[in-house]
Amino acid sequence: MLSEGQIMTAYKEKDIILEDDDYFAIRVTSGKCKGSYEVYRSGLTHATRFAQIGEYPLEKALDIAKRLINNHRIFLEKHPELKSNF
Repeated sequence: MLSEGQIMTAYKEKDIILEDDDYFAIRVTSGKCKGSYEVYRSGLTHATRFAQIGEYPLEKALDIAKRLINNHRIFLEKHPELKSNF
């Protein structure tokens, strides 16, 4: 059970718009950000959101998500000491 103030985000497989190795992007289907998109990186115990994309047509959102994932990979290559934290 969640304590007061905790937020649990759940998504369904049908909400996933992109999967790319350790990364995935989803369509937000509820809450204040409904209709927007979020990009996550999977970890051992949980996934961490590292980007939010506004309300765009699906093809535009996919393009943005792919560029964000590529930029995140480049960043981690340049800063390997941060790899375990992201």
